[in-house]
Amino acid sequence: MSFDSQLIHSCKIERDPTAGEDLFGNPPVNQDPELVYSGDCRLVEKTERVLNSEKNGYTSVTVYKLMLPPGTVVMEKDRVKSVTLEDGTVLTDAFRTKSALTRRNSFAAQFLSVDLERLS
Repeated sequence: MSFDSQLIHSCKIERDPTAGEDLFGNPPVNQDPELVYSGDCRLVEKTERVLNSEKNGYTSVTVYKLMLPPGTVVMEKDRVKSVTLEDGTVLTDAFRTKSALTRRNSFAAQFLSVDLERLS
């Protein structure tokens, strides 16, 4: 089974414009996010933990991973949006990338594995 056949979802990844100042010391003008990637992916619910605290009671924390084709460039704090599942359902949740790791076999890069955090 090829890796491409496992990419059963689609998604868009956006990057906020770079922060900083212009030549006159002014903050940047609000710009639209830059589209970094749009295409096939796979969103995986990796683990789920239930935390117990006296103040909040039981809280469920789910760890998500995103698999992307090799060569995709993703930076920390990019935003993953419009994830479309295999049945056509579009998730309204947005995710922020935390870290990315290129998975390799003995010959070449196989895919990019990205840890995500769900944005509320």
